[in-house]
Amino acid sequence: MHDSVLNDIAKNLERTGWMKLHTNTTEDFKELAFSLGTPIPSRTDGNLVDTLQPLEQNEAKTRSMSAVYGKGVLPFHTDLAHVKVPPRLVLLRAKIIEDNYPTHICRLQRLWNNDEAILKLKRAVWFVNGGRGKFYTSIISQFHDFQFIRFDPCCMKPALSSFIESYEFLMNLVVDSGYDEIIWNEGLTIIIDNWKSLHSRSDTSKLTRLRILERILVRV
Repeated sequence: MHDSVLNDIAKNLERTGWMKLHTNTTEDFKELAFSLGTPIPSRTDGNLVDTLQPLEQNEAKTRSMSAVYGKGVLPFHTDLAHVKVPPRLVLLRAKIIEDNYPTHICRLQRLWNNDEAILKLKRAVWFVNGGRGKFYTSIISQFHDFQFIRFDPCCMKPALSSFIESYEFLMNLVVDSGYDEIIWNEGLTIIIDNWKSLHSRSDTSKLTRLRILERILVRV
């Protein structure tokens, strides 16, 4: 991929927290991922390209969000929040769309320009237990010179009951920030800044036909 295109992608992600483009095939999707950084599997024994489709709770892999919520709404979250440093980018591609249920992306505009809000989320301690070790963290973490958000209600619990306020505070920021709705069509590809944005899936409990996305996680 040309440097000018990569620069445009970086500028768009910095400005909006996500962007969309089109890839014709899974191979094109993988090529895009490798041009942006180092693709990593979501599970230690997993493939580089995940296949995502709505599943009932008893059909889903253990410790997955679908194992908790099934085909219901998947709440706003960070992908791989259970690792010390989550991947910077989440790439999603619509492989088969016969029945359209959107993805939502929250850019958290009300957070990143608010030092007081960032400090509030840094102070509350959360306990992470997601299968790759257990550790304490906060919703806003630091990696070198970068601050990033980490949130997943499936693998994160407040270390003290009083810290539940930080969850309520975050959800208010999500509501105040609003979200962008992604209406999928085949080949549509989304790049999400997993450190600056949260994403969710709408309720698919009435899904009767195929909705299959591909996902690649990228460390940069």
